[in-house]
Amino acid sequence: MQNYKEKLVSLLSENPVSRKCLSTKLGLSDRAVRNLITELRYQGIPICSSSQADGYWLARNKREIEQTAREYRSRAIKQLKIADRMLSFPIDGQVEMKDICQSK
Repeated sequence: MQNYKEKLVSLLSENPVSRKCLSTKLGLSDRAVRNLITELRYQGIPICSSSQADGYWLARNKREIEQTAREYRSRAIKQLKIADRMLSFPIDGQVEMKDICQSK
């Protein structure tokens, strides 16, 4: 696995690279590439991504890291709001469409 991590980091040293391209070059599934990126980020490797750019790249400066972190925080907040909303839906049995439409 270490060899894949090293190769992945070397692929990200230039321009943004799509996950599809990374999968092809590494010979791994999309999920395996996502897991590698997550592992490397946990190890402190500043792999950035953005909704404005196609792909992943190694951060060149603190601004890029901060932008990626802002996007992650924004997504996390949205997911927490969805989780809270789901937990607030009263279910006493099977949910029916009329229940869903009336809960709005």
